[in-house]
Amino acid sequence: MVRITATAVSLERKGATHARTAVPVPTRASRPPRPRRRRRPGGDGDGGPGAQAGPGSGSAPAAPIDSDSDLNPFLGGDPEHDDVDDRAGRVVPSAAQRASADALDATVRWNRFGTPQSLIRYDGYLATGLSGDPAVAARGWLRDNAGLFRLTPRQVGALELVSVQQMPDSAGRAVLFRQRLGGLPAAVDGMVTVGVTGGKLAYVSSSIAGESDALGAADLTAVQAWLAAAADLDRGVLARDVSNVHNERGWTVFAVDGFTQAQQVRQRALPSPDGDTRRVWEVNVVDVSDGETLGFTSFVDAASGDVVVRQNRVAHHAAGAGGVPRTASPAVLPTSEYTQPFTGTCTATECGTNAFEVDDMTQTIVYSASRTSSPTTS
Repeated sequence: MVRITATAVSLERKGATHARTAVPVPTRASRPPRPRRRRRPGGDGDGGPGAQAGPGSGSAPAAPIDSDSDLNPFLGGDPEHDDVDDRAGRVVPSAAQRASADALDATVRWNRFGTPQSLIRYDGYLATGLSGDPAVAARGWLRDNAGLFRLTPRQVGALELVSVQQMPDSAGRAVLFRQRLGGLPAAVDGMVTVGVTGGKLAYVSSSIAGESDALGAADLTAVQAWLAAAADLDRGVLARDVSNVHNERGWTVFAVDGFTQAQQVRQRALPSPDGDTRRVWEVNVVDVSDGETLGFTSFVDAASGDVVVRQNRVAHHAAGAGGVPRTASPAVLPTSEYTQPFTGTCTATECGTNAFEVDDMTQTIVYSASRTSSPTTS
């Protein structure tokens, strides 16, 4: 019997160097798992932008997996390193915010920053008669409702337009904006997606963080931050193993002995519900070689070197019993400017053409394949 597991590492960044990897990987059922680490808090309504509209979708349920399958350790994430989010606090929406949501006759779900995670009116639109330009319509509506998102009209005007994407099988557009905090683009959160069609606004999804304090200084270099993130993943190396440090499209890029791919680091601002916005290094730790894959994005405090947020960027696709394809995804997919999980077909006997939807900023696709066989009994 042949079992094939396909894995994709999604590390795309709009407007910067990207990497996407699709790799069938062998099982390692014989390797004892290490103790679990901290899990990303769940059930607190922290969904990211675009959870129901366009690219950047927030979560997807995992498909059923046989409990006795030797593929289980690889389906849905790294069995040795859970996702981490050590940011504390939760903001309660104000009475004025709740009144604004009620005035829209909308169903609202609040995120932990005290701003709407999702806003929808099931029997109609949130607004009509808007501009025919999706970006203009979306920003204008946000400006008129700035208080609902704990922003001022001026701060809405300063939001960075990240993308305008057509929704699948629809004439609607998903307009994605991002906050800048202390002069840096927001990381993980600070995003808002507005779904518009023909001058009508249908849906809003956000992780807008409201106003934030000034950022602290960066005491760590990009390489030091990467070394901290790698050590957090039990892949510690020495500074002398790093070479060819240079800049590419806003990233610090370099080679590391023992890692097949180039590594990427850049500065970002990481908001927290407790109001403590941190200057962080966004670090991609990637190693895809010999049929095994590692792909994490970590956000390292630029002052202390602590890993504040860690996200597994690996999604898996595998053939189940009888060769029926099945997909398993992490309970919460990583959210960033643009996230597209692996799609494609793998069966018990073949792994055919795998389609990837990428934007025009994608720079690199790394692809490799392997197949593992296990004995059958008569």
